[in-house]
Amino acid sequence: VNGELQLTEIKIMNLNEIQLTTRQSKTFMKLSLKDANYNLNRLNVYVNDVPVYGTNGMDLSDRYSRETIVNIEIPLSSDRNVIQLSCTNEKGMESLKEEIEVYYDNPDKRKKPTLYLISLAVAEYEQSEYNLRYTINDGRGFVKLFTEHAEKFDHVVVDSLYNSNCTKNNFLALKEKLLKTNVDDYVYVHIAGHGLLDDDLNWYFATQNI
Repeated sequence: VNGELQLTEIKIMNLNEIQLTTRQSKTFMKLSLKDANYNLNRLNVYVNDVPVYGTNGMDLSDRYSRETIVNIEIPLSSDRNVIQLSCTNEKGMESLKEEIEVYYDNPDKRKKPTLYLISLAVAEYEQSEYNLRYTINDGRGFVKLFTEHAEKFDHVVVDSLYNSNCTKNNFLALKEKLLKTNVDDYVYVHIAGHGLLDDDLNWYFATQNI
């Protein structure tokens, strides 16, 4: 309007009530989201660059609204938490980011995190002309590198999907295990094998039975 670009807006309504140093493992926010021209589509929340609601954010499209209030609960990691919030409209336009830093003084800080290691590697494909030589060794080296420092963690959980075990279904089955991780846990994923591109140049890892 009048040659000016009207951005989607996000505002933390309870900003003055948020404790910047806390011994609580979660913080609560009341957010106001607005767009002058289009319906709201997504809410994006990041803590230390990790998306709280996944890479696609929280879906708001079913609200069919240009203005809404969202109450959210954000899990905190021990010590420093840089929280960034933004929203997008149905045209994909994103608001400027709101940012706040909260320090979590974890009373149980002495508890060590769990380390999750996932190694995906294929050397022997169903179509043998695509076979590779060193991918499995790479995977084993990845696991060895991190397990040598196991004393830093409460537990080390290793899932190695190699050759015939490296299938889409087996990989997706790991999701249930990862959903049980805590906010302070570490997850590392290693992949070694061929990659594929679709018509839009999106990259995909080639499983054993591709």
